[in-house]
Amino acid sequence: MQHINVVAPDFDATVAHFRNVFGAQFVLDLPSPHWRAGLIYLGGVLLELFVPDDFFLNSRYGAHYLGVEYEVRELDSVRRCLCEHDIRLVRDIGVAFHTDPADTHGVAFEFYAGNFHRDGMVEWLEPLRSAEYWRDEHPMGLIGLKRYSVASAHHDAALEFYRNTFDVSVSYTEERPHIGADVTGLALADTTIEVMSPCGPGVIEEHLRRRGEGIRSMTLAVADIGTASEHLARQGIAVGDGDDPDSVAIAPEHNRGLLVELAE
Repeated sequence: MQHINVVAPDFDATVAHFRNVFGAQFVLDLPSPHWRAGLIYLGGVLLELFVPDDFFLNSRYGAHYLGVEYEVRELDSVRRCLCEHDIRLVRDIGVAFHTDPADTHGVAFEFYAGNFHRDGMVEWLEPLRSAEYWRDEHPMGLIGLKRYSVASAHHDAALEFYRNTFDVSVSYTEERPHIGADVTGLALADTTIEVMSPCGPGVIEEHLRRRGEGIRSMTLAVADIGTASEHLARQGIAVGDGDDPDSVAIAPEHNRGLLVELAE
């Protein structure tokens, strides 16, 4: 995985929030005629922010996780594969393209034949801090991306989509009554995807009613939840219950509209 794509309502305010609260690095500025974009780096995870010039077009959903970019060896074969599965492309700039979220359970998958983390591929505004820095020196003790979750209205259909389209394996299945959801963890490349669907009333059902299918949250791995939570408290950010009984969550209203969870 290269990075998670995020739509935000205010570029400078969102960058400032992640820098001030999480100690994130602003590592790449990508201005465009139609939006402001850029990359921030946080605990080994790249986030690409997209801020349309007229946020009115996105105001119904507000800030949200748009999708995920994965590195592939060769783009044309991926295009053919997606076409064979009747998955449309909503944006194709040659060196990278995005799937239509309507065909991929609300997630715009982006594919790129290169590696953002490989030396020389990108000229960063500042060097990316090492894994040792984020784990041992950063006050939150960040270890990397533990998983990202996808809310889906139809669990079996979503699992069939992932099995038919990607090379995935099931890591775990469980029911989480506290959020009213059935959950299946899928291993895809170097990431874990949690597919969540409602099995009764709860926050997942509410999420789908409000936003529809798509990425609900990202979960950052930390060395110790208590230590990470204390750092956030010093920034004026309280954590609550996460979607997993073993995680805590930073509510979207305190995090520029984005749900971020922490888990050991």
